[in-house]
Amino acid sequence: MGRGYRPVYADVVNAKDLREFVLPSFEFIRIPEWATDIEYSLENFHAEAVWLPWPEMDKVGRPGSEFAFSIPLPPNTPVAFAPAQEPTRSLENSEVGGRLSYRAGGWDLGLFHLRTFDKLPVLNRTLEPGLVTFTETHPRLSINGVTFAKEIEPVVLKGEGVYYSQKNFQTTDLADTDGLKSKDFVDYLIGADYTFPNKLESALQLSQRIIRGYESDLFQQRAFQTQLTLWLRRSFLKITWNPR
Repeated sequence: MGRGYRPVYADVVNAKDLREFVLPSFEFIRIPEWATDIEYSLENFHAEAVWLPWPEMDKVGRPGSEFAFSIPLPPNTPVAFAPAQEPTRSLENSEVGGRLSYRAGGWDLGLFHLRTFDKLPVLNRTLEPGLVTFTETHPRLSINGVTFAKEIEPVVLKGEGVYYSQKNFQTTDLADTDGLKSKDFVDYLIGADYTFPNKLESALQLSQRIIRGYESDLFQQRAFQTQLTLWLRRSFLKITWNPR
């Protein structure tokens, strides 16, 4: 995919260690998992199937830690956390997915599907008089995605889109029984990489999240969330300095 392009939204198979958010290198954030991977190639066509018999879940900062995720807390109400409910290690809870890719006219095109669990903890809320209790759960998810990349010297074009079915979002609506609302949404990204004659490397990316059936009480979410990112890097003094 040109210059070692690594997917952002389409990197959905491995669980991640987010206890220090994304400060560590991305190679160290991924959590190793047992898996069976079968691949088949024929000229420009490539197919891949993956089976994870004992899936791992994301590790996140505990409430009160430096990188803990925010949660919607009712005002002036004590909070308790019940024991986490992670999928048990059984064949019934295994994850499966597949990917098809094709190279045509210099374009790397890919389609994938993954039947998985929500790796991030989903907090089920229980309201009692004078107490709110949160329980970490991991509902099932279906994830479908597309990727593309093309090198048009000296520019590398890239993009990806991932569609999530029935993702559970936290809600601030206290009338909601479990504090969760299920929505479909898409994350997509388009970008371009370019290296200037003075060896300054650059990457410009536009990404967006679109939530279908958006409701204003979804915690820390908007119907459209857009980000524009510019990344620059240049080496100096025989690659002993690499500011970015």
